[in-house]
Amino acid sequence: MGKIIINKVSTNSPHIVDILASKKIGLVIDTRVGNSEHRLSDAIALRRATLKNKVPYCTNMSTAQACLEAIKSLKTKRLEVTSLQDI
Repeated sequence: MGKIIINKVSTNSPHIVDILASKKIGLVIDTRVGNSEHRLSDAIALRRATLKNKVPYCTNMSTAQACLEAIKSLKTKRLEVTSLQDI
């Protein structure tokens, strides 16, 4: 599956919040730049929707790469928990 470009919240439906609610997205990478009023309100709506729908949310490509590696690792390896004191 490749990348899909989806409308911003401040534009017409269907937009990102609609798609998140339909459970068709498994990871959000939001690399927006700028602080306009529309961008900030879109970012707030997007973050709320990802939390509500339990979708991982990354704000830059290095974080997204780490998130993808973690997801792959969880699918292929057994998860072990270690306290910080034991490291």
